[in-house]
Amino acid sequence: MLSIGLVGYKGRVGEFLQLRLHDTSNFRITALIDRAWLNQDHSDTSFDLTLFAVPDDQLQSAAEQFAATNAHTIVAAHFSGACDSSKLSAIDAQLGSIHPIHSFSDPSASARHFDGTPMGIEGEAADMLTDLANDLGGDPFTLTGPKAQYHAATALAANGAVALAAHACALLQGSLDEAAPDARELLLPMMHAVLDRSSQLGFEDALTGPVQRGDVSTVKEHLASLTPQQQILYRALSKSMLDLVPNKTKNHLQIADILD
Repeated sequence: MLSIGLVGYKGRVGEFLQLRLHDTSNFRITALIDRAWLNQDHSDTSFDLTLFAVPDDQLQSAAEQFAATNAHTIVAAHFSGACDSSKLSAIDAQLGSIHPIHSFSDPSASARHFDGTPMGIEGEAADMLTDLANDLGGDPFTLTGPKAQYHAATALAANGAVALAAHACALLQGSLDEAAPDARELLLPMMHAVLDRSSQLGFEDALTGPVQRGDVSTVKEHLASLTPQQQILYRALSKSMLDLVPNKTKNHLQIADILD
């Protein structure tokens, strides 16, 4: 069994790790490390793996504080999506990072439903982190490109979808009377279905609607119904939709002119 020192155990990821690793046979959390722990000498302490689950802007200072405790660790790794393992360079150990493509808004739900979650791994400690990913029930893969670009993609997919749903629901709510269902009840099932179709068919074939059809008049009516601020989002997303249309007609080109 491999020992883990967990730095940042009070956050959502830290809570998830404690729940998910509780019954594991290969890794065991042996120390919950907080600021008080980091301000003491631990020259007699050693871990197989030290995991940092702290905010990105605290990673480097937390690593420096850990190094100053004189504790020994074979591997040091963090869960940041945007930063690579160099943030932990103050620690004399094999370094790495591991990041699940997953939203931890509810750590308890995440712990129950984590099986099969993709987990990006980077750094020289890839072997141990791959074992950790497998122990967590994740599906590990190797990251080779810029971490910030990878994280921008995951943040856009997760949080951008939330923001888009919120904007769409607010827009729809203004068209509903008091007896109508909440806008979330009306739109979110459709969003789920569209994402399912995107997974099954691919983005181009899953796309429908006036932009995909080249329905110029409807796009004009949409824009006329929106405030200038709402039009910014509509135009940006509609341009992205146009990029997915493989065989553009004159109508599609006209829509492109309207959206500029």
